[in-house]
Amino acid sequence: MRSSIKILLALLCTLVLALVPGCASSTGDGDGDGDGHSLGWGRALADAVRDTELPDGSLYNILCPDITADGEPAENIPWNFYYAELPGEEDEDVLIVTVQYDGSTFVTWDTDSSLPPVGLPDYDDAEPWVDAAIEAMDAEGYSDWNPWWLFVEPYDEDDFPDTVNWTVIAFTPEDFQQEAIVAVDADTNEVLDVQLPDR
Repeated sequence: MRSSIKILLALLCTLVLALVPGCASSTGDGDGDGDGHSLGWGRALADAVRDTELPDGSLYNILCPDITADGEPAENIPWNFYYAELPGEEDEDVLIVTVQYDGSTFVTWDTDSSLPPVGLPDYDDAEPWVDAAIEAMDAEGYSDWNPWWLFVEPYDEDDFPDTVNWTVIAFTPEDFQQEAIVAVDADTNEVLDVQLPDR
C-alpha cells in the first residue's frame, strides 16, 4: 500500500499552496448553492474552472483536509481537486482547483511526475467511504476517534488487485496526538486496510 507519509506530504503541500499569498488566484465569487458542501457540489464548481483553465484535463486526485462524518468538509475547510491531461508525461502541468467553503474557487498550477494513466469517475458523495471507514474503526475499538482528512486517487499498487480507485481516510483522537489510516475501495466502499497506531 502507498505510504501514508507520501499522502501526508501531498496534504501539507496542498495546504501550503492554498494558504501562501501569491500562490493562488481567485476565479470564483462564492457561487455555491448553499445546499451543503458535498463532494458533488465541490466537483461541479471545480469542473467549471477546469473547463476554462485546462479543458482537456481529467480529475485524478481529490483531497479534503478535514472531513466530517457526513462526508463533507468541516466548516471553512476547502475541497481540493487535481486535474491533468492524461496520460501525462514527466513533470506534466497540473491544475489544482481549491473550492472554498463559501463556493469561491482558487487556482494553483504545479507539476507532477507520477500521474496515473486515467482519471477518476465523477464521484458525487464521500459519505459512503467515510461510513465504511467509521465502521472499520468502530470494529477495532476506536469509536471515539474522528475522521480527519480524505484523499482519493486511482490505485496503482499490487496489494489489492481488484481495486481501480481508492479513498484513504485518516482518523485522530480529539488531542490529535495519534493517527490511524483506513483505505476504502472508492467504487465498492469495501474496506481494504486499517493501519492503527501502537497503543
